[in-house]
Amino acid sequence: MTLNRMGGANDVWDEIQNDDYLKQIVYKDSSTDQPVSLTSVQAISATLAVSEQLSRLTHGINLLERELHVQVLENHEHLVSQAMWVDRLETILADMQANVQRLLSSVERLRSKVVEPFNKLETQTVMLSRLHATSDLLRRTSRIQQLTKRLANSDAVRAATIINELDELCRDVDLSGLDILQEDLRLMRTETQRVEREAQQMLAQGLNTLSQQEVATAFQVFHSLGTEEREVNQLLEKTLATIKSSAEKALDIQNLNQNSTTQDRNAKAKVTPGRASGSTYPGNITNFRNALWTGWEQVLSSLIFTHCCQIALVQKVLRNSQGINGFTATSEKGSDIVLTFWNKTNEMLTKQLSEAAQSSSFVKQALEGEYPKLLRLHLDLHKRLQADPITSNLFPNTGDCGHQFETAYLSRSIARLLDSVHGMFSSESPPTTEQVDILIRTITNELSVSLVEDALSLTVARNIGKAIQLFYLKGEQMLSVGGEATQVIEPPTAGQMLNVSVANIVYYLMNQVRRVVTNMASSLPASSTGELNKSLANADSLTRQILAPLVASIQDSIEAIILTIHQEDFNKEESSQGSSLYMRELQSFVQRVVSTYLSPFQHHQIVLESQQELASQCLELFLRHVSLVRPISPSGRLRLVNDMKQIEVALAPLCKQLSELGRVYRLLRSFRPLVEAEPQHLADCELLGDLVPHSLALMSLFSRAPPELPSPHQSANWSVARLSKWLDQHKSEKERLELLNGALQKYQQIVRSQNKASFHPVYPVMMSILEQGLQYISNQSSS
Repeated sequence: MTLNRMGGANDVWDEIQNDDYLKQIVYKDSSTDQPVSLTSVQAISATLAVSEQLSRLTHGINLLERELHVQVLENHEHLVSQAMWVDRLETILADMQANVQRLLSSVERLRSKVVEPFNKLETQTVMLSRLHATSDLLRRTSRIQQLTKRLANSDAVRAATIINELDELCRDVDLSGLDILQEDLRLMRTETQRVEREAQQMLAQGLNTLSQQEVATAFQVFHSLGTEEREVNQLLEKTLATIKSSAEKALDIQNLNQNSTTQDRNAKAKVTPGRASGSTYPGNITNFRNALWTGWEQVLSSLIFTHCCQIALVQKVLRNSQGINGFTATSEKGSDIVLTFWNKTNEMLTKQLSEAAQSSSFVKQALEGEYPKLLRLHLDLHKRLQADPITSNLFPNTGDCGHQFETAYLSRSIARLLDSVHGMFSSESPPTTEQVDILIRTITNELSVSLVEDALSLTVARNIGKAIQLFYLKGEQMLSVGGEATQVIEPPTAGQMLNVSVANIVYYLMNQVRRVVTNMASSLPASSTGELNKSLANADSLTRQILAPLVASIQDSIEAIILTIHQEDFNKEESSQGSSLYMRELQSFVQRVVSTYLSPFQHHQIVLESQQELASQCLELFLRHVSLVRPISPSGRLRLVNDMKQIEVALAPLCKQLSELGRVYRLLRSFRPLVEAEPQHLADCELLGDLVPHSLALMSLFSRAPPELPSPHQSANWSVARLSKWLDQHKSEKERLELLNGALQKYQQIVRSQNKASFHPVYPVMMSILEQGLQYISNQSSS
């Protein structure tokens, strides 16, 4: 209840609010904002008498009536206005009702004019549609009867075309209630079955003879019948089932045992204890494997090849057919018939091989041990498919079919190679050539069987490389090291003979492997050849490893002999032109070490390289010490010139043609006339810098200088051996000239300290050569 709280209304409201009984009736519950419940009112009324309650209710009603009267008096104008608007609204509503009634009357009249023509039109339309359906049914009936009359006497192609048209006539219409067509429909079904049988027979005959015309005709019939996709799918399923059955039979252990024992009927098959189920022991392993490979070859070369040709012919016919362009012959839209068949065939063959290996350990051993033969059969099938004009460029490679046995085969292959190497080094002596020949036969056999595929050949070549590396490692571990292996004074020690044997057997292995590679060059892939040649490089390294300390020891001995040149007296005035003592000793030593220590090595190329390097170092060392000889007389110079001729004889065992040494030999020939030439002639020599080092020419002039101009080693308080070692460590011409310049500067200081009037005549020449050398180095650096 809502009350106006302005003016007198406040008094009425306050009076009601002060009355507990009236307040409970009028006010809402403050907690729930809902009117006071009847239970609350009854609780208050229980304390008041009925007459008291009626009195209070009457008083409250009077208060409300008085308040209503006051409200009407105060708002009578507004109430009158609203009452007038109510009258006007009733008038408007009455007018609207009259208009609605007139509109309804008009609609009824219009409806009567539309409904009647519509009903008539609907009736005519139904009649027309029934006439049309009857006419179409009669037309179809007439056409069906005409076609069925021609159906019995038509060939398969024509009959299929007629059946196709009959199917179109019977489609989307119910002819079951027409007795006149029952015989025709029965004939149509009979003829459809006949045509399908004839087409299937024609397809089978065409596939057997690979006749494109017959296959095309059969699929033309199937297309007309609308069954081409179903027929292709059935053909694929039937073909795969045939291949699967043949593969299972070819890999069946019982069938293989039966075939393998045909030649030996007295051999009985028995189950070996501990064998897995199905691992029946074959009577003859050789016959068993022959039967396995013969059967599998027949599956691949005969059965699968024939079916591949048939499927390829089907795909060719379907693609070239004008009536079914774009036809998809498999259940998967857009896929290729050949690829689908080929992938499923490979998957099935892979599965059959795996299951056969799991069911029989003998089949597994045959497939793993002779994996290249399995791979060759599959590759031969692919090559044959590529060569056939029907299947060319249609079938991809065999993929992973049978590759699950490759890892096991390669493991056995490398085990055979490594076991052969380990067996050869079981004793303390190096392997013999007979043992190496056995290894070579193993290598040849492994390479030969791997030629079926480039990838397999490359892997086998790498395994052979590992075996060769192991051979080198085993040989290296046998080598003798230390002083026993490098001495060149006594006869060859046992360690030296052992090293020679190891080097020679490694060289023999290298030559044999290279011979195998050469013989198989036409069939061996280039990648495999590269792997084998890479593995042979360590043979040279091992021979060099053996020769290096020995050649270093020989070089030390040669240097020790050449150092004795400074113990010779070249200052005597004598006419003897014979060889010096050190030169005779050098000739004897070189001849002995070549024949005793170097010639036993059979790797002549590496030995020749080592000898040439040794000869080159010997010549360089000899020229250095020739330039350091001091004092020396004119006859001593003649002896040195003669020794420079004899050095060629001494080094002949090391190098048949010293001209092969190149620059150092030309230096020997060019420097020989300069030994006895005048200093100025030496300074004017055109070969200085280009061939004859300035440092060598400058050192040779110290022998012509007075004692006050000491040699470089004397100036530095070094021995000749120390100077020689320093020169070996400092190849730079600039560093050598700086050392020589130090000796010349020291001489200059001595002359000045002694207040001499002039330098020795050779000093300006030496300074001139020094300046030329420094200028030459500067020009070389700038260019």
